Amino acid sequence: MAWSFIILFFLPDSPASARFLKPEMRVLAVQRVAANQLGIKNKKFKTEQVWVAGANFSSVIMYAFLLLFGSVNLRALDSSSKDMGFSTTKTTVLKSVGDITQIVALVVGGIITLNFKNTRLLASTGANIICVVSAACMAYLPRHLVWQRLVSFWLVNCQSVGFAASLVMVSSNMGGYTHRTIASAVIFTAYCFGNVAGPFVMFTINKRRDTKYGEPDVAAAKEAGMQDKTEYENKDFRYVL
Repeated sequence: MAWSFIILFFLPDSPASARFLKPEMRVLAVQRVAANQLGIKNKKFKTEQVWVAGANFSSVIMYAFLLLFGSVNLRALDSSSKDMGFSTTKTTVLKSVGDITQIVALVVGGIITLNFKNTRLLASTGANIICVVSAACMAYLPRHLVWQRLVSFWLVNCQSVGFAASLVMVSSNMGGYTHRTIASAVIFTAYCFGNVAGPFVMFTINKRRDTKYGEPDVAAAKEAGMQDKTEYENKDFRYVL
């Protein structure tokens, strides 16, 4: 919250109003922004651009992507490391390796996209392939291969490259300030809605299982887990929220 106030009061609206730049440097900064072919900030709200934002097919695709991305909240994956036999404290420590993996993936993705033209989608695709393969390894590797599954758990965090690139795609490919602002707000809202909806979906599934099978038997749930049954076969399994 403190950082948001700093941004609000100290970050200039455009290069033309940057107080920390000399007049001649402001001109150069505006010229650099103009090279993007998208213009700079315009305080006039244009209704026609709102309709353009709503009808933009790429915006709809990114909205759906981020809605689904947010729904499968990575916090739900925390239970995966617990399922591997680690304690709550060790799970927290091990998850920090996944966070480091996420940072490294974002830095590598940024280096690639900054140094090679038109590689944002390629970088996102590569990161998402790593994520999908890692998720498959977590699900289908034999349960006794704990560390292999744990490394897969860490590599799932590479998906953040796709999320970051999707936000940049909006600012880089949508002309018209009203159009770009509306699209950015709607797309980011989709991510927020997904994060809110995800836990409620799991909560609803837990309630439905309680109604259908009754209160879970923890001992039976553990026994079913040791028998390598899926959460669908294990009637006493409940999602960790």
